[in-house]
Parts: sequence; C-alpha cells; structure tokens
Amino acid sequence: MYRHLKKLLTGVLSLTVLCAAAMPSMALDGTGNVASVDGQEYATVQEAINNGNGKTVTLLDDAKENVVIPEGATVTLELGTFTLANNGASHTITNKGTLTIQGSGKVDNENHGKAALWNEGTAVLNGGTFDRSKEAGSSAEASGSNSYYTVVNHGNMTINDGVTITQNGKFSSLLENGWYNGAENKSGQPSVLTIKGGTFSGGLNTIKNDDYGELIVEGGTFTNVAQAALLNWNEAEISGGDFQADEGSSCVILNGYLDDTMDAGKLTITGGTFTGGDSTDALNTMGGSSNSGNIQISGGTLNGDIVLGAASNSAAGTLAISGSAVVNGSVTNTKKDNVTISGGSVAGEVSNSGDGSTSITGGAFAQKPADEYIGGASAVAKYQAAGGAAAYYIGEESINQAAANAESGSTIEVLKGDVKLDITADDVTVKNSGDGDVTVNDQDVPAGDEGVVTHTHKAEKKEAKEATCTETGNQEYWYCAGCGKYFTDAACQNETTWDKLVIAAKGHEAEKTEAKAATATEAGNKEYWYCPVCGKYFSDEALTKEISKEDTIIPATGTTSSKPEDTSKPGDPTSSNSENSNRPQTGETSQFTLWVALLVLAGGSFAGVALSRSKRKAS
Repeated sequence: MYRHLKKLLTGVLSLTVLCAAAMPSMALDGTGNVASVDGQEYATVQEAINNGNGKTVTLLDDAKENVVIPEGATVTLELGTFTLANNGASHTITNKGTLTIQGSGKVDNENHGKAALWNEGTAVLNGGTFDRSKEAGSSAEASGSNSYYTVVNHGNMTINDGVTITQNGKFSSLLENGWYNGAENKSGQPSVLTIKGGTFSGGLNTIKNDDYGELIVEGGTFTNVAQAALLNWNEAEISGGDFQADEGSSCVILNGYLDDTMDAGKLTITGGTFTGGDSTDALNTMGGSSNSGNIQISGGTLNGDIVLGAASNSAAGTLAISGSAVVNGSVTNTKKDNVTISGGSVAGEVSNSGDGSTSITGGAFAQKPADEYIGGASAVAKYQAAGGAAAYYIGEESINQAAANAESGSTIEVLKGDVKLDITADDVTVKNSGDGDVTVNDQDVPAGDEGVVTHTHKAEKKEAKEATCTETGNQEYWYCAGCGKYFTDAACQNETTWDKLVIAAKGHEAEKTEAKAATATEAGNKEYWYCPVCGKYFSDEALTKEISKEDTIIPATGTTSSKPEDTSKPGDPTSSNSENSNRPQTGETSQFTLWVALLVLAGGSFAGVALSRSKRKAS
C-alpha cells in the first residue's frame, strides 16, 4: 500500500509541474491577478491590455511577463509601486500603438539583447524606472553575454520629469533613438525623441542618437562613466539639461556622421550645461567618423575643451560658436574642419594645427587669439579690471558689451580697429594703441594717447542771479563737482565756461549833493554822494566810504539867527526894565503885588496866635 501511495504522490507532483509550465506568467506572489481595468482584475497584464483599449491598465502586483500594445490600441499603464519584468528572451514591453506609462514602479529586463521598453509607436513616459538589472557589459569590447539598450525608440517618444532610465553597463548605450543599422528602417521615417526631464545614467553612451534619429532635449540629468553622455550621428537640438561625463569617459558629447543618406551629424546647442571630469573634453569628433558634422553652439555652458578632428582624408565639418555660448576650455581644430567664432566666450586657447580654417570675428577670450585667426576688419580690445586678469574682445559688438559692463577703475585698450564706446561707469581709462578711430562717450581718443578717463556728470543746478552795482551775477547753469565743468542744460550736453556765465557788476551811478547849512526851522545836510541804482550813500567822491542817509542830515538849530543890540549900561536902574517899559500895562503886575501882601499879613497873624498859645502853656 505504501508503494501505491508513493506512486500516486509522484504522479500528482509531475502533473503540477507540467500545468505550471503550460500556464501563462502569473503574479510573482502566486495570488493570481496582476492587473485590472475599471475594477476588473486579470491574471495577466497582457489580458488586461487586450481588454483595456482607451483605458488605464493598473498593476496590482509584481509580474514577470512580456507584453505587447498592438497597433491601433491606446493604453495607459499605471505601474503603481510594482515591477514588470520580462519572462524569457523578449523585450519586456513592446509598443506598436499609443502608450502612456506612469507611476513609481519599475520595468526591468534581464535578458541579453533585449530592452525594458521597445517602442515602434507613440510613447509618453511620465513616471517609472526602466532598468536592465542584470546588465553585464564591462567595456566597449566586453558584453558579458548580457547587454543591450534599456530603452529603444523607433517611433515617437516623449520623456518627462519623474522618469528614471538606468543601467550599469559599458558595452551598450543606455537609450537608443534611431537605428543601429539604418538599412533596417524600411520606411525611412525618423525616430523622434523629446526629453523634457528625467534622470539618465549609465551605458557606453547615455543617449545615443543613431541613424534616422531626431533628438530634442529640453531638460533632464545625464551622467556617463564610459564614453559619452551624448553620441549624435544624425540631428540633435539641445536647449537644456545637465550632461556630465566623469574622468573615465572619453567626452561629454561625441558628434559626427558616416553615411549622409541617413546621418547628418547636425548638432545645435542653445542651452544646457556640459561638464567633463579631469582631462575629459566637452565635445569631440566621434572616432571613425567621416565628418565632424555641422555643430552650432549659440548658448549653454561647456566645461571642458572642444577638439575637432575627423580622419585626415575626410571632408570638412563645421563648428560655429556665437551668441551667449560659454566654453570654459580650449577650442582646437586638428584636421580639416572649419571653425568660426563670432560671439560667446572661450576661456582657453584657440588653435588650428590641421588643414582646416579658424576665423574669429567676435567673442571674448581669456587669451588673445593669434592675429592670423582674427578677421581683417575686426576690432580688438583688451579689458582689464582693477587688480584682475586681462580679457580680450574681438568685434565691435563684443567690445561694446565689455564697455557697457566695465567697472570703475578698469582699463580698455583698443589694440586694433575703429570703435565707438559708450561707458556709464566713472574712472574707466580708454586707450587707443592701434591706428583706428576710437571714441568714448563721443569724445575722441587719439592714437598713442595716454587715454581718456570716463566720467558721468552729476550736475547741480544753480539759479540765475542778477548783478548789483558791486557784485557780479550769473546766468542759470549746471555744475558738476566731480569734473569741475559747467553746462547750460540739465543733460550736460552743452558745456560752457564760468566767464561766459558771469554777469558783470553794474557799477554805481552816484550823484553829488552839496552841503547845506541848517536853519532854526530847516535841517541842513553834509556833502554826500547818492547812487539811485542801489540806494546807497557815500561820503567821498570815490564811493569807498558808505554812510547812511541819517549820517548826511544836519538838524535845524531851533533859534533865530540874529538879536537887537543891548545899549544899557551896568548900574542903569532902568536897564532891566527897558524892555517892559515899552510894553502896555495889562494889570497882571498889580494883582501879583496884592497877593504877596495878603500872604505876608496871613503869616503875621499865624505867628501871633502861635506865640500867644506858647505863653499860656508856659504859664
């Protein structure tokens, strides 16, 4: 019986294994359902996709499965926090329709030569992490028998913030846009990739824009430790983003083309930051290229050298640096390429060691470029801030920009050409050591002169003042204490001199008044001079001794000027009354005599009464 039971158990176990192998991939936790659409749960993600056209397929659990969005279907895949991994040798997600992926989950592929996402349709990535977790490529020559791109785009793809694409390999690129072999693109249609944000790390090249690839980068962070953060074979436009390649990489950007029927090597940079590690260039020609391509840099910051050098027998490529581009490194042309610099700034040396050409008509340079590179009609100036390093500006536009930003105490020396400068800062010295016509703020700067020091007038208005007899007046004017100059207008455009502003004193117009003696009833006056213009009085003809009007007056005497002679003699009894003897009697004298007599009598009576009282009291 025991033997029969053992055989039965063995048979059941074998049947279970066979059934499991025959079943489609299920949830890794064995619960059965891994996805849902509108609340309806499905045992496989593919089954949910097949029933989710125009809807959202939501992962309910981790799943190990290969899925396909068919042509004509529109699906949103919500990863949630779960992982969708491949099952066998196939891409994890193949999109032939319209696919949107969101959530914080993960899409992974573990097989050699297979991607986490393969897009042949339209895909929008709003979230998720895309990885090849078992990537084994260790170098450009060693795949480790398990290497491939994490994402491949052969259609139209947009990647937004919130997306992470990664792998730690160095054999395959991280993300390929376009075709490794353009001959396989039977339609000849471009692969269009727009990156607006996200985080991209790893791969031989982090972003590879291949045959028929059209790349637009507006943002995102790109890091590489193997070869390049960006390899462009066809057409790439970069207006933003942070590209970094450490010292283990060859370069931040590699550019060029091999076959101009499917490659253009056209690279346009208007923004973004490109930073190389120690001894890592910012931009190189891709090795093996037949041409360096057409490179236009009008913005952005490249922290590292630019070195162009396709094969010596190749056709010439072009590099144009202009606008606000910043190159914190050197620009070196080693082969047949043609380099033009019309703007921007270069912190290192500009050199040409090959058969190509280098022409500079504008821009700012930390080192003065060789005269052979500078266009014949281009002006050249040296700018040096007080205590700072010298910088060289080529072209009137660049020189004017430097002048506009000049600091007080700095020096601008025009080495060559005609330049008209407008400088607002004070104490900027402008010199003309060339043979051109140089002006600063409309003032000529003679060749060989010691220079003109700029000054901005800070003028104070002075009101007009009328002249007096002794004091000068002046017209209305503006005076700048900083430079000691006078102007007749508030804008300080019409310079003048003090002598042209002064109004001379008028001088006195004095009239002499003769002396006049005073009388008993009328005042007289001393001799004086009077000026009716200023109303002042003077005691001298030279008008040096000013007096007041009161000082000129002699008061009236208040007495007659003559008397009758007195002929009386001393002792003449009638002499004292001679005057009265001639006057008529009015009776006033007799009345006075009477009053005196009465007073005498009254006094006598009072004395008698007093005496009588005294005697009685004594007795």
